[in-house]
Amino acid sequence: MKKKTIVSILVGAITIILLLLLTKNLYPDVLSLINPHTPAADIRAQIRSHGITTAFLLTATLALFCLIPGVPTSMVGVLIGVYFGPAIGILLNIIGTFTGNSLSFILISHFKILSKPHTKNRWVRFISSAKHPAIILTISYMIPIIPMFIVNYTANKLKLPDKVTYLSMFIGSIPSAVLLSVGGDAIFRGHSTPELKVVLAVLAVGIVAVILLRLKKHQQQTQS
Repeated sequence: MKKKTIVSILVGAITIILLLLLTKNLYPDVLSLINPHTPAADIRAQIRSHGITTAFLLTATLALFCLIPGVPTSMVGVLIGVYFGPAIGILLNIIGTFTGNSLSFILISHFKILSKPHTKNRWVRFISSAKHPAIILTISYMIPIIPMFIVNYTANKLKLPDKVTYLSMFIGSIPSAVLLSVGGDAIFRGHSTPELKVVLAVLAVGIVAVILLRLKKHQQQTQS
């Protein structure tokens, strides 16, 4: 059996186990949410009463979702914000995202888990052809709309020093951690607050960054 097949089976099995444990852990909250007679204050208190077990399960699930192409990690990040608020939520999101991206990078570089090359992907070509690839790589980790496995594939393709790659991952995980944690906390509170404005501001910065990068690339192609 090929190494990448073994890795895929292990990642799938661990993910299923984690999701089952997480479902069991959060099931009482689901029952409270669907019960129309449960006071909102009680639901909020119950959600915020979770401790280290739920924190570990959510963070581990976020990390594993980073390894699976096409699986949205943002929903787990928002859930972390709902359960643990902005301060702890940001820390857990950074840990989960950085750990997941690091594992993805290692698996791609050492086990060749991708079945086909993605050299023709527009994001791969865009990041790879940048004048300052480390900077563009860091920005790419900040933008939720870019699939993380594509960014990690490109990071491996660039062959930058490992410390540069991991630093890009860490710095890049911070804006999305803030976005998702603050957004989750805003959802938990159930109203538009200054936190929600922060979410929108971070999202706007990400969109502007993508537009500016695309314009710069287009200008370079025009001049060449």
